[in-house]
Amino acid sequence: AEHSEKALEFCAGRDMLNITSTMQDSTLIHFHSSELDNRFQLNFYGALHFTDPAVDNFFKRFVRDYMHYVDPIYCAASKIITSLQEESLLRGFETDEEGGGGYSSLHVRRGDLQFKD
Repeated sequence: AEHSEKALEFCAGRDMLNITSTMQDSTLIHFHSSELDNRFQLNFYGALHFTDPAVDNFFKRFVRDYMHYVDPIYCAASKIITSLQEESLLRGFETDEEGGGGYSSLHVRRGDLQFKD
């Protein structure tokens, strides 16, 4: 009963999907994010909950520690940031004491989150 209450609290009114034995035995579980009812519009740790706290922590730490972009992506991003900082210095903006900043960024999504009836 305690696990059910915690799971319902975690869901906060969202539909709960319990993992069945068939899903448990599968090598891969794929959530079809292209389907309107299955869109993940939040971070994984806000969508996945294991009732056993040790298991919940294990998988969330696993994703945190091992699932990330490969080094070439970080290197490309670093070059872009360096270029932005150099340009901002030319325009009179300053970096902070750690060499960061000098520019502002905003992630803008256009239309991909708009659902059509």
